[in-house]
Amino acid sequence: RDETGITLRALDLATPALEAQAQGQIGGTRGTLDLTAALTELSLVDARMAGPARFDGGLAWEEGAPLRLTGARLDALSTRVDATGTLDLENPDLPATGQVSIDARDLSALAGLAGRPLAGALELQADGAGDIHGRRIDATVSATGTGLRSGIAQVDAVTGGTLRLETQAQLGDGPPHLGNFRTVTRRLTATASSPAPGEAIAVSARLSDLGLVAPGQSGPARLDGTARVIDETGREIDLDLTLGGPGGANARVLGRVRDLARTLALDLRGSLPLAIANSYIAPRAIQGPLGFNLRVDGPPRLASLSGEARIENARVALPDLGRALQGLTGTLRLSGAQITPDITGNLGSGGSLRVRGP
Repeated sequence: RDETGITLRALDLATPALEAQAQGQIGGTRGTLDLTAALTELSLVDARMAGPARFDGGLAWEEGAPLRLTGARLDALSTRVDATGTLDLENPDLPATGQVSIDARDLSALAGLAGRPLAGALELQADGAGDIHGRRIDATVSATGTGLRSGIAQVDAVTGGTLRLETQAQLGDGPPHLGNFRTVTRRLTATASSPAPGEAIAVSARLSDLGLVAPGQSGPARLDGTARVIDETGREIDLDLTLGGPGGANARVLGRVRDLARTLALDLRGSLPLAIANSYIAPRAIQGPLGFNLRVDGPPRLASLSGEARIENARVALPDLGRALQGLTGTLRLSGAQITPDITGNLGSGGSLRVRGP
């Protein structure tokens, strides 16, 4: 140590599990610090992880200038993370900038942490700036994935193992602003954008085959509409969406999502082919339209659902009994987690039936 500060020529730490080295120049007005650390086995830290880990990076500071993170790199779990950034400690809002690059060469190495059978490779780049105390951030993110598998059958069917994502977003200084969002997989294309903060977000999605998520319903599906963020945190969103699918399926969703979807106030109107249930009731099968006019008011559970659904001239095949129910017509009223049907029909072999009651 002298009048310019402390010179750290070398710091070496070694145990059977960890090796670390540091060196730098630490002064009152400026300084640098370089650090290297290597862990032989991550399972010593968390049993859900395995393999070695290594970190290299440095800090640099100068009076009147932000603290700088320089050349930080983490190698662990078949993933490399590179990061640089700045943080202005003299400003009470703590303005910061950052750039992060992630190259996950084998996501199966992260399966233990995620609790899912992950697979594939993912590359991600993010660039952002904002104020930590002001809770403001302006970020651009892009990602590319190949051979992806999440262990969630519907998700894996939609992605087909590939992903391309691009987005620009701004949080803070008013309602969140989604300048541009686009994601493309082999079977799904989805976009969302708004011209300015506080403006409605135009939403559009196209799925090549609804059968990927609803077995038995073959054909393309679409979603279009708008989402408007009401507050600065994104906890309340107004929705106006239309959906269309095979077999004349259509719906409109209109209303508000509150408190990050903990409470809903939505009207749902449209019609669906009853055959959407066939994959769940096989070998029995049902055909015909189901029109609905429903309201969800409260937490997302059955007790919050009310309204009416109507069946017109539906047919149910019961192959195990060698019978069929035909001309099924009537209503299903929903209220307080209770369904009250009033349906009439006839038996293919003669006779009629009526179902009423809660």
